[in-house]
Parts: sequence; C-alpha cells; structure tokens
Amino acid sequence: MNFLAHFLLSGSDEEVIFGNFLGDFLKGNEIKDLSGSAAMGLELHRFIDRFTDQHPQVRNSVNTVKSEFGRYSGVVIDVYYDHILAKEWTEYQKANLRFFADSMYQVLTDRVDLMPGRALRFYHYMLTNDILYNYQFIEGISLVFQGMSRRASFNSRMELAPELLVQYLEVIENDFRIFFPELVLECKEFIKTVR
Repeated sequence: MNFLAHFLLSGSDEEVIFGNFLGDFLKGNEIKDLSGSAAMGLELHRFIDRFTDQHPQVRNSVNTVKSEFGRYSGVVIDVYYDHILAKEWTEYQKANLRFFADSMYQVLTDRVDLMPGRALRFYHYMLTNDILYNYQFIEGISLVFQGMSRRASFNSRMELAPELLVQYLEVIENDFRIFFPELVLECKEFIKTVR
C-alpha cells in the first residue's frame, strides 16, 4: 500500500499517523528516537506492509504485472491500489477525499521540524503536487510513477504504468476489493491490541 492507504489505516491519532508516514523513511538507529503513539504508527506501517506482501490477492496482482515491471511490480501495485482507493474513496471513508488529504497534510505540516531529510523532501513533493488527492487521476499517478522511475536503480519502466493500468484494471480492482476490507479489519485489530 502507498501513502493514501497508510494514512487512512492509521485512524485519528495524529501521532500514529505521523509515525506511519515515517515508516518509509526511518532506518536502523533513527527508529529508537520514536516513542509512544508515533512508535505505534511505525509498527502499524510495518504490519500493513507485511500483511499486504503476504496476501494472496496482492500476490495475484503483483504476478499480473510482473512481466512488465519485474522487481518493481510490488511498487507498481502499491500505487495502483492507492489509485483505486482514491477513486472508490466513499466506499471506505465518510470524509471526502479533499478534506482527508488536507487533514493529513496538516498533520505533517505540524511536525515538519521532526522529519528526517528524506521524509522532509517527500513531504514537500507530496504537498506541492497534492499527491494524496491526485491519486484518483491518471495524471496524478503518472507524476508519481515518473518520479519513482527517475529514482529507480534499474530500468523500471514505471513511467509506462499509467497507460498499462487499463490492460490490468479489472483483475487489479477485483483483487483490491477482496484484499482491502480485510486489511482494514486487521489494522483495527492491530491498533486495539497494541494500545
């Protein structure tokens, strides 16, 4: 799952949201600096990633695009899933996507001084391009894929992912609709257990 899903699955505790956001940016010793709800958010981020990687529907989606994207297939599916989540937002969340995205940007803005360099750079990129809201549009995910393609170590072909989505959409949407409600329930249980 990508940033939109991670934020949605964090619940309403702003420290959990912030810790979950940092999950992609903290390494080794930096993790020990988190405490309380932010540390739980980081744990939640890792739980989401583990659950997602092991789920049979996600594996099916990854295998569906593997011939096109090889080792980057999982990353492509993460963005495809956030695109589907954004398009079907009202199925999973009462607050509209515009309000939700702005709320998440505000949570991060309030903690900008606590972000390590990589997280801070991504925060500015996300805010400038309104990534959370624009996931719902092909143009929005095109921007995301172009950025990831530029940063990839190998020829990822991720810049082609938006146009290829049409080819795979039915399978990937079906997988998402089975997988995501299960992930929502598992995350609620995880948060209850860890608190």
